[in-house]
Amino acid sequence: EPQSTAPSWAWPGLIDQMNPPAYFLTTMLYVKTYGDQAKPFIQKLFPYLVKTYEWYHHHLQSSFSNSTYHWNGRRNAGDAALDSGLDDFPRAPQFHDREINVDLQSWMVKMSRIMSTLASFIHQDPSPFQRRAEAQMQSLSQFLWNTNTQFYHDYDGSTDRLLSHIGVVGYLPLCLKIETNEDRIVSLLKRMLDERLNSPFGLRSLSTDDPQFAGTGNYWRGNIWGNMQYLCASAASSYAVDGSLSSTTRSLAKELAQAIESSFVKTVSRNCFDNPFRSPGDIYETYHPLTGDGFNNVPFTGWTSLTMLIMSQMYL
Repeated sequence: EPQSTAPSWAWPGLIDQMNPPAYFLTTMLYVKTYGDQAKPFIQKLFPYLVKTYEWYHHHLQSSFSNSTYHWNGRRNAGDAALDSGLDDFPRAPQFHDREINVDLQSWMVKMSRIMSTLASFIHQDPSPFQRRAEAQMQSLSQFLWNTNTQFYHDYDGSTDRLLSHIGVVGYLPLCLKIETNEDRIVSLLKRMLDERLNSPFGLRSLSTDDPQFAGTGNYWRGNIWGNMQYLCASAASSYAVDGSLSSTTRSLAKELAQAIESSFVKTVSRNCFDNPFRSPGDIYETYHPLTGDGFNNVPFTGWTSLTMLIMSQMYL
């Protein structure tokens, strides 16, 4: 990331930061789409994926344990983390090396599981990735799940306590489809269906009852984002047909998927075609958490173009 696109306080850490590894998801989709025809390409790509994966594991490790992680961009960013991609989502007021971030912890579990699958696909040993995924998932559920709030939260290394924010970082374990414990799945689904997160315009990034919820439409302190709508609708659709879950849980997942599909598509469509105060055809970076009005950068296809995949239910 060039200095010209980042605030000066973030410059010292730019060489030691990485954004979420979303390209691992598209690599897996490529394999699912092309099957054995994808094998020659994955065999060439695999050493580079290993190198990238190991960079995340070693450079972003928390001092809490060797199976926990934090964003390095937290070091000079106050209560933000630009490298997380969730920019100003509220974090611990002060960074500590023992901090653990739910979203990165979830991405590490997902990466480990994908690397295990890809290793098996090209006839390599998947066990190192499997062992690491198990340890990472155990750390996620053991250290970051709050039994009182029934939600995942960041761990504040300065106070050795979990934070209390209800929002995108806490529901990411479900949206990345790494959560397999049915009780936790149900708790997360119920939280996401609650009107404080589930708006008529899409899934909010922060609960409206959070003290740092920004009704003015600040980035990740409430706003509605197309990339998260897609990930969450994709995951909910998958849980809705998971035969290992109870019919009640599957119904909750189906309800969430349908709610996101309906509300977000209507929001994008309204702003694009039906708003007399906006230019026709406008697609926005994000949408206001209280009104659904298009917000921030425009025109912006980017992740908002995922609306087309939501409409066609072409999920990961």
